[in-house]
Amino acid sequence: MARISPLLQLLLLLSALVSQAQAEGCVGVVPAGGSKEYWRQVEAGAESAAKGSGLSIYFRGPGREDTPLAQAKIIDMLVQRGCKAVVVAPVSSRIADTVAALNAKGIPAIYIDRDMGGDVAAVIATNNFQAGVLAGEQMVAALQGSGRVAVMRKHAQVQSTTLREEGFIQAARAGGLEVVFEGYMEPDSVRALADFHAVLPQVDGVFAPNDHTVATTLAALRRAKSSDRKVLIGFDSSPLLIEGLQQGWITGLVVQQPYAMGYQSVQLALQLISGSHLPSPGRRLRCRSVTSPEVIWIRRRSPDCCAANRLDGGNQRFR
Repeated sequence: MARISPLLQLLLLLSALVSQAQAEGCVGVVPAGGSKEYWRQVEAGAESAAKGSGLSIYFRGPGREDTPLAQAKIIDMLVQRGCKAVVVAPVSSRIADTVAALNAKGIPAIYIDRDMGGDVAAVIATNNFQAGVLAGEQMVAALQGSGRVAVMRKHAQVQSTTLREEGFIQAARAGGLEVVFEGYMEPDSVRALADFHAVLPQVDGVFAPNDHTVATTLAALRRAKSSDRKVLIGFDSSPLLIEGLQQGWITGLVVQQPYAMGYQSVQLALQLISGSHLPSPGRRLRCRSVTSPEVIWIRRRSPDCCAANRLDGGNQRFR
């Protein structure tokens, strides 16, 4: 009897899994690129919400956040695989055309993490501007209303971090601080870090708007070996950032609830698939976590945010 090679066995297994997914149906979850730890938590929440539903979760995203065509192709693939709803963190406003195509096929779409327009069923996301304001208030408190700060921006085309940066800058200036440096970490992090090192002696505090920019800024501050530690206010969490917080390199973090975001988005997707009605516009779905600050809301084109918690130097305060 002829033996089947290991490679052929793998291909046959993958083919069977795809066929099974098509037969059972799935919910597609398409993250934005980058921030792997953040999206792993979103995936875990999505998988948990789908348990017992009879539908599988197909989780796949682009490698970078500036690749809208790659994200659109992934969504097309999900449709071909038989996914009955799509949850997506859009990387560009061009996603509206893809959403229109999904609606034409009777496939509901839900945005997570950010809103880029389009006729989606719902949006579940952090109120990123308000979260940035909270970060700015932390910086003002840490510097006692006087000082010079730098903002390590992520990328000009990423809506979520841009809103956080704008919220931070507004609150920092309103609280008496001077923003003396703004540098984009992408696409040219080498230049941004060189410029940052040049101004570092003149700044008292630094803000970074997501886990990747915080980790990069943290590494830069450690390498600088300055005699005085700067106030570093960051966003998101990871083992590295928590360690930096515990060691005193990071003063405060505004931390989202990606697990809850993934869970609630798939819950809504399952409701849509079953024909149930969604909550009316403006109704809030509050996260239950008591360890991660979050401003989260669900809406149909009408913003509505609930209060955010704050993690500051390991001590949690509620607002």
